[in-house]
Amino acid sequence: MDEAQGREMTLRDRVAMSILERCFMCDGEACTVAMGNIVGRPRDLQMVSALLWEMLQRRERDCIAGVTPVGTCLATALALDMNTPQVFPFIGRYSTSGKCIVHGSGRPGQRVVLISHDVVNGASMIEAVLYLREAGFIVQDALTLVSFEAGDGGEALSDIDISLTECFRFQELLDYYIAHHRITRQHADAAFKMVQAEAIRRVNEQATCSVSVLRC
Repeated sequence: MDEAQGREMTLRDRVAMSILERCFMCDGEACTVAMGNIVGRPRDLQMVSALLWEMLQRRERDCIAGVTPVGTCLATALALDMNTPQVFPFIGRYSTSGKCIVHGSGRPGQRVVLISHDVVNGASMIEAVLYLREAGFIVQDALTLVSFEAGDGGEALSDIDISLTECFRFQELLDYYIAHHRITRQHADAAFKMVQAEAIRRVNEQATCSVSVLRC
């Protein structure tokens, strides 16, 4: 809800509007979404970090770790803003002695919460979970800015005992923007179809890869 409807915008409102301004590109009947753009400006990054912190405080953790380069940007902002220890897993890489490579201040036996900007089918998150567990860390929780229902990522993470917390669900954002007359129903449908297509592409890509690596 915005100021025009009777009250000041909350932090969650402001982040939702930043996602719209930075990540949605609507032109004519088309509407595409690029969630990675949310880390492009310091002010947006700071707001997202503050919202993630509100969610993170509910989770037991010793340190955090980003998933994908964009997720690592968010995790680094969160670590700096909130003085939270961070680890950097070099997923898929091993030392000459065969050990997982994890940099940062964490150590095996500690609880790590994973941070991501979005979750579609969960493949990148699952890969990070398995790698960190192999390195000896306890990973039970993950936090994402947006989850895309079309990809069933939350269900896939639940299958490996990961509790996913999202700041927003994608359909929730679309409904919010329509209610506030920021996008049309046509644009919302186009954005949802784009995400569905991306989810299908990722599932098909994953199916062609070895089960042990989860994706190409």
